[in-house]
Amino acid sequence: MVGASAAITIYCITAARYLTVVRSDQSRAQRILTFATVPLAAIWSLTFMRVLRWYAMITVGRLGWGTREKVEITAASVTAGPEPSDEFVELFNTIRRP
Repeated sequence: MVGASAAITIYCITAARYLTVVRSDQSRAQRILTFATVPLAAIWSLTFMRVLRWYAMITVGRLGWGTREKVEITAASVTAGPEPSDEFVELFNTIRRP
């Protein structure tokens, strides 16, 4: 229990900047409320996030690209689009001529 309280104390000391740095878009009450949530963030980080980091370190070697094994769409199956209409071709040819 001493280790956890020491860790929370360190979190609170490092979070003291929330009280000392004054920003124009943040009121005094918002700074105090942010600082008051530091113990909860410390507990969250020391419990859930620590386990999540351990899991990430253990499974880092099992990751691949995360794509499918088989690609459904190939270059041969993609068409260039619909054929232009005769009116469009005729209009294009008349515009192109000088």
